[in-house]
Amino acid sequence: MKISQINEQRNALLTQIAPLARAEKLSPEQRSQYDALVSDLETLTDDLERAQRAESIEQELRSATTNRPPRSNPSSNGDPNNAEAEQRAFREYIVKGRLSEENRSHLRLEERDVMGSENTTAVIPSSFDPLLQIAVKSSGGIANFVNVLNTSSGDPLKVADADASSLFFTNLTEGSATTPVNVPTSGKSVGASTYTFATVVQNQLLQDSYFDLNAFISNVFGKVYAQTLAKHITLGDGANFDSLLSSAVSKVTTAGAVTFENLIDLVGSLDDSQENGAKFILSRKVWASLMKVKDGDGRYVLQADANGTPYNSILGFDIVRSPFSPDDSTVGNRAVVLANPQNYTLRRVGGLGIIRLSEIGALSLQTTFMGVYRAAGYTRVQTSNPSAVALTIGAAS
Repeated sequence: MKISQINEQRNALLTQIAPLARAEKLSPEQRSQYDALVSDLETLTDDLERAQRAESIEQELRSATTNRPPRSNPSSNGDPNNAEAEQRAFREYIVKGRLSEENRSHLRLEERDVMGSENTTAVIPSSFDPLLQIAVKSSGGIANFVNVLNTSSGDPLKVADADASSLFFTNLTEGSATTPVNVPTSGKSVGASTYTFATVVQNQLLQDSYFDLNAFISNVFGKVYAQTLAKHITLGDGANFDSLLSSAVSKVTTAGAVTFENLIDLVGSLDDSQENGAKFILSRKVWASLMKVKDGDGRYVLQADANGTPYNSILGFDIVRSPFSPDDSTVGNRAVVLANPQNYTLRRVGGLGIIRLSEIGALSLQTTFMGVYRAAGYTRVQTSNPSAVALTIGAAS
């Protein structure tokens, strides 16, 4: 019962008790009535105290939740306000290959199995997240739009899929029964692969006080990480990444240049439920050729998107230019893909880490740095109600 309701009932009882309490003499019936009302009042008073305690506890819980700092990246050791300390510790690890006692608590080190042996890996701190996000934004292409699933381990993940796009609730009338239907399902097991990239830095540069750690993270590891994700999502890797390009259902074929009618047919072949968020994925060469295409009224097909970026939208769908998409010059190429990238899931296990290998290249006064991460990608494209459709180049007749 709510506090307001309890107070209303207590006030009603007090209104009845007051004249009896002020009376100089009570009859036996009035005395019994008075005792019963007082007993009810005591019960409601206990209820009120419990309700007030419960509300106080709930307010404390809400306050604790509201005032709790944002959940930090695992590499920040639970403290989102130690960005400066994180970066100082990470710089010490990169430059010197060791951590002082002062900095040890500010950097997350993991033992990762790379190339058949355990290696100490420094997980890039969360304070560098903006730099990595910039790299993914500029070089990640389609990786910016897919669904992301973070897992703590790389154990095989069982993924179930169901195509319910043609199923609906039905009206249940009195005396009738619901008829169960079979939902088309499929499933697979998704693991996670380890991906590495190594680069060398001259020791003299490392020891220079002007060594730009931010640029090293963003322009080297961040850029390679982002474009690798984009490549694997688009083309697959033959291991744990599905190819978004290959999974698209071929719906339109053209033997010559892509026409306005081809694009209309492609849009019409996408399932209605997938329109929100769908994007055209194509190479820069195909994008350039589409700049010449006009509709029936003589207007160019490529238009500005909602943000005003010119030549970045086709029939209301934004364009993602991909260096890994094929051109339109070879038979069989899926030159234009229209897909809802939210039906592709990028599985990430932990964060991007860096291993410092000072022994390799020591004779050349160089230090090797190896970036390492674990990931996988899987798609949920239905053949009957596709969330990704492709325009394929056919043979000339």
